[in-house]
Amino acid sequence: MILLDLPKVWKRLLCLTVILFIVGIIFVPDELDYYCGKAKRAIDKGDYSTALEVGKKSYHTNDELTTLRAYALYKQGKLADCLFEYPLSGRSASLKMLPADDKDRVLCADLMDKNLDLFARHLMRYYSVESEHLPKHYREALILLSHLRSNPIIIYRSNVLEADYVDYQRMEKTAPQPEARKNVLRNVYGSTYWYYYDYGE
Repeated sequence: MILLDLPKVWKRLLCLTVILFIVGIIFVPDELDYYCGKAKRAIDKGDYSTALEVGKKSYHTNDELTTLRAYALYKQGKLADCLFEYPLSGRSASLKMLPADDKDRVLCADLMDKNLDLFARHLMRYYSVESEHLPKHYREALILLSHLRSNPIIIYRSNVLEADYVDYQRMEKTAPQPEARKNVLRNVYGSTYWYYYDYGE
């Protein structure tokens, strides 16, 4: 018959648990570190599509992941149409990998900093507002500007976007709790500049 010294066994199990916990904290990268590493490797290979898929369904981000995503979007020519489809962090400082004089970097920086008046002034320098090819997020920002200012710098009209923004506002008013409101809007309008403007970092 084997007799176990239970106090010693429990002591050893407790020590082992503590050691495993410490090793896990020190050596296991968190989710965002993992995403950043994977996105960097894809970018280094020139595989920008893969870099953009990394962590795409996660609501969490950090400055580094935002920088990598912005760079990948820039390299694909999609910055102004897709940037706000991702969770963002770090405001315009996260665009540091992009050329400082690039028009879309300048405009997206204004939008990330939520400076709509400066955005409108810069937009007139770089784009024709009547153009059919005005990027998605710029059109969304102009609709928002028309609702926030009684006399906006640029007057932009789009029946489709106007109807979407009215729906966005309606949904915002129907959810009474702030967290519920944020979740409801994220599910439907989380890929718009409007959502970033109201709920982004």
